[in-house]
Amino acid sequence: MARLFPVRSQCRFETPGERRFAGRLQKLLEDDHLCWSNVPVGPKARYPDFMILHPRRSVVILNVKDWKLATIQNRA
Repeated sequence: MARLFPVRSQCRFETPGERRFAGRLQKLLEDDHLCWSNVPVGPKARYPDFMILHPRRSVVILNVKDWKLATIQNRA
């Protein structure tokens, strides 16, 4: 199980989708993954939804888009 910082119960998620995604990260990633939620990144202090670090593999920065299929319109 991945470690989430701050701990999931203390995170402030803006949408239910972010909350669900945090739960999936914690449950599905291996123990050596570290995940941060809403922390400032870079010289402009941008706040991505999640930053995931695996010490030997990579860093992934994600923004979660919380949408439902019914909200997408076909503009063809």
